[in-house]
Order: sequence, then structure tokens, then C-alpha cells
Amino acid sequence: MFGAAAAASSSQAFISNIEGDVTIQASPTSGWYPAKNNMKLSEGASIRTAPDAQVFLAWGDGNSLKIGPLSIIRIDTLMSDAATGGAKSELSMEKGRLFAKAAKLKTPDSTFVIKTPTAIAGVRGTAFECTLEPDTKNLSVSVLEGEVYVQAGDIEVILTEGFETFVEPGGLPQEPVEIPEDRMMDMRSTSSEAAPAEQAEPVAAEPQAEPAIEPETGIDDIMETVTDQTVEETTIQNSITDIVEDMIDGCPGGGGCINGTIEF
Repeated sequence: MFGAAAAASSSQAFISNIEGDVTIQASPTSGWYPAKNNMKLSEGASIRTAPDAQVFLAWGDGNSLKIGPLSIIRIDTLMSDAATGGAKSELSMEKGRLFAKAAKLKTPDSTFVIKTPTAIAGVRGTAFECTLEPDTKNLSVSVLEGEVYVQAGDIEVILTEGFETFVEPGGLPQEPVEIPEDRMMDMRSTSSEAAPAEQAEPVAAEPQAEPAIEPETGIDDIMETVTDQTVEETTIQNSITDIVEDMIDGCPGGGGCINGTIEF
């Protein structure tokens, strides 16, 4: 569907509800720069959050992530097919914590996948949480609604509502266990938070150069002003010369005296 169909196309996500220091990398080879609300992000872009920072990422028809502190998330694939309603979302988490809400997948080949160095979590219309420890790379996946598969190696574990599993690097997913009630309450609270609707004027994801400050007066205006002043000064000087010569001509004996007032 996504390789051959003409209707399939890349999508964009936008960020909102920025709290704290959140930075963006437009591509793996570009630098990091501050995020702005409603900034558009394409495939290959990454989001990084500092301590005590968080941000929302939303795309498609109801997909969203709440990205917690000390996280790095990369958008690998965002594809949609207008003809069939199919969608393919793949994101990578280097470290940190996220809460995902996935829209119901409308076609059999639609996907919503979170990839980590430890395991892969995929959904079928659900809300779940991933936590990847930055040092140990231990992964926990907890399901609030629906169903999630967690795959490591050749083993796949299915999680249903209210259950979670843990995976260590190089290991297999552990047997699912019930999520403590206080954690479930916290996840329900997170799920109820909604990212604001997309604004009419999105902010470009690429850093923009500062606009050049145009001088209030252009060079043509300056030259015109200088020319006008030169003409005016020449006219005044000629007028003074004519007046002085007239006065000298009228002095007794031909000369050296000036009578009267010169105004200009």
C-alpha cells in the first residue's frame, strides 16, 4: 500500500504544550535548536527534552505522544493513504519516557510502532506508556487501553488493558503483570490531557535566519538628498555673491563697504 499506491504520502507532525527546555533536530546531520509551539516536523526529525521538560507531538487523525523529561524521540516514518485510510507510524526512542495514544488502525497493513534499543512495541488502537532507562536501557511497557505487542528477539508478548511487561537489553519480555492502581490513575490523568488543535499558521521546522534590517532611508534617497542640498547651497552662495557685488558697486569710492541685511 505504502510503496506503490499513488495516494500514499508522507505526513507531518506538529508539537505543542512545550514546557521547559525542548530542542529539535530537523535531520540526523543538522544541529539542535529551540522548539516552538505548532512547529511542523517531518520524517527524520528528533525531539529532545531537558530535565523537568515535556512536550506533545500529534499527527494524523488522533495520534499523539506526550514526551517526558530527559527523552530523545525520532520520527522514522509517517505515512498515510487518503484512498484507504491506512497509516504507518514508526518512531524510535533513544531514552526517556513517553505516553502514546494511537488512533484506531483502519487497514490490516496499518502500523503504529515505538522502537527502542531493547524491544519494539506496536499497537492496535490503544493508549500505552513506554519508559526506557538511559543508563541500563531497561524497558517497561504499560497499557492503559486496548492491546499492545512487545517483541524482543523471536518472542512476542501481548499486553492488554491494565498490564505491563519489562525487558532488559538482550533479554526477552517478562510475563505481563498488573499495573499498580496508583500508576493506572496517573496514566488515566495523562490520557485525559489533550494537545491543542493545529493553528492556522504553522511554524517552520527549519531554523530561520534573522531578517535583514532595512535602513529607513535607501541609498537612492540619500543621494537625492545630498544632490538637493548641494544645489541649494550653490544657489545660496551665488545669491550672496550677487548681493555683495551689488553693494560694493554702490559704495562711495568703489569700495569695501556692505550696507543692508542678508537673509537666507
